[in-house]
Amino acid sequence: MPTTPHVDEMRIIGLLLPGRPVVFDVGSGSGDWSEAILNLRADARIHAFEPDATAFQSLVGRFSGAIAAGKVLCSPFAVSGSAGAGDFYRYDGAPGLSGMHRRISVEASGILSTPRRTTVAATTLDAYCAAAGLPHVDLVNLETAGNELEVLRGAAGLLARRALDYILFEYGGTYADAGTSLKEVHALLRGHGYTILRQDAGQFGVLDDFLPACEDFQYRRYLAVAPRHRRRLLNDGADMFDYAELFARHRIEPRGIIHVGANEGQEYDNYRRAGVDRVFFVEADPATFTRLASKFTDNANVRCVQTAVSDSEGVVSFFRMSSDQSNSILKPKTHTDLYPGIVVQEVIEVRTETLEAVANREALRPDDYNILAIDVQGAELATLKGAANILHRFDGIITEVNYEELYEGCSLIWEIDEFLAEHGFRRAEEVCRHHGTWGDAFYVRRPRISMQTLGSNGRLANQIFQYFYLSLLEKKLDAIVETPPWAGEQVFDLPQPRRISAAYPRLTEDMAAEYPDAFLETVRACGNADVWGYFQYKTHTLAAERDHFRKLFRFRPDLLSWAKAAAAPLHAADRTVVAIHLRRGDYGPSIFFVPPNDWYVAELRALLPRLHNPVVYIASDDLDAAIGGFEEFHPVTHRDLVPADATASTLLDFHVLSTADVVMTSNSSFSVAASMLNERSSVFLRPDAAAGRMIPFAPWNTPVLLRDTAGA
Repeated sequence: MPTTPHVDEMRIIGLLLPGRPVVFDVGSGSGDWSEAILNLRADARIHAFEPDATAFQSLVGRFSGAIAAGKVLCSPFAVSGSAGAGDFYRYDGAPGLSGMHRRISVEASGILSTPRRTTVAATTLDAYCAAAGLPHVDLVNLETAGNELEVLRGAAGLLARRALDYILFEYGGTYADAGTSLKEVHALLRGHGYTILRQDAGQFGVLDDFLPACEDFQYRRYLAVAPRHRRRLLNDGADMFDYAELFARHRIEPRGIIHVGANEGQEYDNYRRAGVDRVFFVEADPATFTRLASKFTDNANVRCVQTAVSDSEGVVSFFRMSSDQSNSILKPKTHTDLYPGIVVQEVIEVRTETLEAVANREALRPDDYNILAIDVQGAELATLKGAANILHRFDGIITEVNYEELYEGCSLIWEIDEFLAEHGFRRAEEVCRHHGTWGDAFYVRRPRISMQTLGSNGRLANQIFQYFYLSLLEKKLDAIVETPPWAGEQVFDLPQPRRISAAYPRLTEDMAAEYPDAFLETVRACGNADVWGYFQYKTHTLAAERDHFRKLFRFRPDLLSWAKAAAAPLHAADRTVVAIHLRRGDYGPSIFFVPPNDWYVAELRALLPRLHNPVVYIASDDLDAAIGGFEEFHPVTHRDLVPADATASTLLDFHVLSTADVVMTSNSSFSVAASMLNERSSVFLRPDAAAGRMIPFAPWNTPVLLRDTAGA
């Protein structure tokens, strides 16, 4: 429900927003909140989203002048968890209650009549920002009538980079109607390090730990704050890194530190407290270097070199400031506005060289230094580019970062993120010491996880579970996954593969483990690893990743069109498709038992009379051996639908099983995987050797293979 902002909310916004803030108003309605922001900050740039056609026209009319001036951009989109189209429910008598979810509880009370359902265009914050070239948003306001969780899910990339500084969002009865909860929103935001504040009696208070009493579905506003702003907002938290704690948190054992932009080596005591004695200091300013070198003359563990480090060799201007910690090879820009007492005192010329050249000239052994620290007042990206060929030596990179152009042409944090991501690093933490425009960031090397045996250790379904577990390692460990070519690349609409680049230590799955997280922690502790296993856990342990599984294993668009066309006769005349999987081939002993066809026949005789216009489809890797005994049901097989081709028949069988109205499986990962993808069926049966019959099962609450084979 769009509202005019509370005075306390506006006071906080006024204190926190930087100059020329980028502000998103998601679910703008007629624009009350956006107008209040413009009244508060005339330099704001507002992106207003409103999918309701009537409200959107009002919004455009209200801000026609601001739109012409480039201050407001209005978009007729719903913002949600995925791009495309979505249902929108409009209550003509109460348009402020309209949204992506029906207000069932309010309708039941008689206050609202049945809404008009329309289809609206939808986008995500990630997609919108990528298209608009916006790496960062200062403030996001969410008034989406219960769709807040989906909006945040659609901002996964932005949240992972903590690129949304402040997020205001509503909570109330709309969450109950949407089937979501404050607890889920809290967990998602806290998982990215955000601090959550709860509005109560006009004030915002911290809600670090979720309290069940907060789940009362009463209207309230919340504010989420990115980690780097917590200290400024709440006057708590660290204003700089504690290196001992930082390295321990990220399981890095520092062997030595190369520090570029050393000044007088003030960080050395902090490095010593973190257990680091070996430090290589680099300082560009000859006068400052003299003081640095004299300080460590008698310390055999510290080496000092005077040179300016950049992305190439040459001669550049060097700006000496009245505070030498602000010296730079870049000319100050907004730095002088922030710190008017710090001015340029002298400009000299210094020679530059790359860090790679310095390391080679000074014969620095790669094993001696695994941490890189950079403090060069805006020239961080140039320093990193000049070290591109040696970045693989480092486990962690500490660097000063800028969120605004404090120095002319200085690199911004988003550019550093992008460059280091290309070299296998991710930003793990950041702090802002004194001002929101600059701070320090810590980047860690992403672990590399491979599976050398993917594609050779089992058939397609085994490979599906193996690749799925790799994708979970990628997601939960923020790992770089490397794979050999495998069958799924030709079948599913998967991300571009990254091929195996090195041999990593082999880790083998504990086949008796019931939960996936135990092996995940083993991999986490190892770092780079090659994993081996089948990873077929009881599916309830993976249920939280159901949407991820289904999205991952969608057929490629061309194959999906082919499969739908091939299977179309099954769905003609509004038929009910009953798909049966009969695994033969290599089946026979132990858990790979072949159940009698009579079990399936008995179920069909009981079930078919209750179904509307049923058609039976039999999928098998050996139809001639499997199909006997089903003649009375006039079954359809792949032979009736596609040319004789082993690959085509396998793919069609998998598609039909994953889209049928009723599914009967073998004790096989093939048909269980297809069942996990099936969003249509409500009837699933599988053979149980111990019971001696077919039993019902829920695809997302079952063992992949039943292992009690008594009676088989």
